[in-house]
Amino acid sequence: MQLQAWRDPEERLRRFLRSQIWESYNALEGPNKGVIRNRFGELFQDAFINKATRSYDSIDTQTLAMWAGALNNKVPESKEFIQPATIEEMKPLISETIPGTEMYEPEQAQAVKEYWDEREKQFPGVLDLQTIYYGSSKADRRNLITIYPQLKKYWDWNRAYKANHPLVADYVEKQSAIYEQQDMQSTLKEIDPIMLKALSQYTTGIPLGNGARTYLYQVWVDNGRPLGTFEKYLDSLANILADY
Repeated sequence: MQLQAWRDPEERLRRFLRSQIWESYNALEGPNKGVIRNRFGELFQDAFINKATRSYDSIDTQTLAMWAGALNNKVPESKEFIQPATIEEMKPLISETIPGTEMYEPEQAQAVKEYWDEREKQFPGVLDLQTIYYGSSKADRRNLITIYPQLKKYWDWNRAYKANHPLVADYVEKQSAIYEQQDMQSTLKEIDPIMLKALSQYTTGIPLGNGARTYLYQVWVDNGRPLGTFEKYLDSLANILADY
């Protein structure tokens, strides 16, 4: 079966491209791997990176060539399997104007990797605990702090670490902004169309009616009151909608 696959010229090309992608991806420092995952999107994350869902056969040759080229590899010329449009399609993947896809300089990437390593060394599994904490009610959160005192210790350590490592603090701040924007984009897709229309009108200066305001306030509460105040959340949600 392996010998037959190698006799197929397209399969040889696909394996070569996959090898290029993996070699270039694995050479990146931790945070820059995240940048590439964001640039290439869900197909790359699910069908290429994630072991549980990996499905190389579901990725066409054209896409593999785009990813390999975007990772600064020399893509073999193959008019039969790779269309000339690939180069044009590749440009958005290489562009650093996509929000949240700016590559980090080596010094900052290394600083973030050291932060991750130190966090895992001192507080193994703490991110899983933190996820459980933020997904719990206020009453349950108090109990969790009692049961898992390392959470409070981690938060104190994390604040101090970022205060002493500005490159790490800058990275965390940027990532938080990206996650907030992604969460809001997901929220916009779930908002009732009528309320979405009211929010769209709000972006042009038309005040929200009481019904729409009450509805969006509940959305803010259900999502954990992000950004601290409803007004900030509302303005941010409206700005993202305006950019759609």
